[in-house]
Amino acid sequence: MEYSGKKRNYLEENRHRFHNDDYIEFLIQKVWELSRPTRIVDFGCGLGYLGMSLMPYMPEGSSYTGIDISDVLVEQAKDAFIGLPHDTKFMVGNGYAAPFEDASFDMAVCQAGGVPGLSDVSAGSGKGHHGNDPGYRARWPGYGP
Repeated sequence: MEYSGKKRNYLEENRHRFHNDDYIEFLIQKVWELSRPTRIVDFGCGLGYLGMSLMPYMPEGSSYTGIDISDVLVEQAKDAFIGLPHDTKFMVGNGYAAPFEDASFDMAVCQAGGVPGLSDVSAGSGKGHHGNDPGYRARWPGYGP
């Protein structure tokens, strides 16, 4: 899927309005109470903005995997993380056909609306996105487009 022009500008110009660093830190420490390394998957990661916001506040040893249907956005997300100390991976794909083994992640996040397959996670099964660990969590940071 190609994202350019108006769509790309919208993503770049508006993501910073969804939250601030204090809010992200509050979610991770007080609401989600994450204190151990956490493996995160972000469905509909786009430019990786949510990962860029989360990773500085995650416990040491945490990892972030972003998946999006746009190869252009995935490549730009990879570029944005070059040289940063975070354990990250990005791939082109969608929520229905994500090539992950069971228990690959501890937490799924999404700030994009309408990402395919996330209703399974929100219902608590987690099996739709390979989070069979009893501690698996689906998290939506409380905003979206």
